[in-house]
Amino acid sequence: MPPAGPPGPATNLVWAEAPTGAVDGVNNTFFLAHTPVSGVKLFVNGVGQRPSLDYTLSGSQITFSVSPKMGETIVANYNY
Repeated sequence: MPPAGPPGPATNLVWAEAPTGAVDGVNNTFFLAHTPVSGVKLFVNGVGQRPSLDYTLSGSQITFSVSPKMGETIVANYNY
């Protein structure tokens, strides 16, 4: 019997991407380099953000409910 292959389609992992967009305390819209296949793990200053409560994701666009403050670090982990 041949060995089993991977479960489902292969995806690419993006780890610790800084989404593009001005972190200026006013802007609440940011963009990922790719469109995630099944959501995103998003962190602001190391604190996990909650989908639908803290942000929404549409394609590769992230919209925060409250704009990140100037100097805060945004990091995204996802598969595409």
